[in-house]
Amino acid sequence: MLTLITKAYLTDTALNTVLDAQMVFGDHGYIREWGMQQCVRDLQISQIYEGTNGVQAQDLIGRKTIRKNGTNMTKYITEIREFFATLDNSLAIKAATLKACNEVEAITRFILQQAKGQLILLMGLR
Repeated sequence: MLTLITKAYLTDTALNTVLDAQMVFGDHGYIREWGMQQCVRDLQISQIYEGTNGVQAQDLIGRKTIRKNGTNMTKYITEIREFFATLDNSLAIKAATLKACNEVEAITRFILQQAKGQLILLMGLR
């Protein structure tokens, strides 16, 4: 599960960064000699390799969250909480870990509630 999230985050961030760098070059960012146009092309392709980021996002939400009624995410959240319990209280990352875990849990609940509402609408039960 983390592989697709990490891949999407890194490739999207890298593309946005290289687009900013290309803007710094101005019109020269589009000239072959500087190599920026090649970086842009390569990073756009990286979003497609091993499955496009959009399709993987749909898979995460659709198959791994909604279809399994959140069981995969519940297992993941449990792993985060177990890891959290092993961290030393003096580590600054401990608070950030708990905060991220709580956010993932809240987002998962929201997604499941929205999906349930959509299913009711699709079935004409409202």
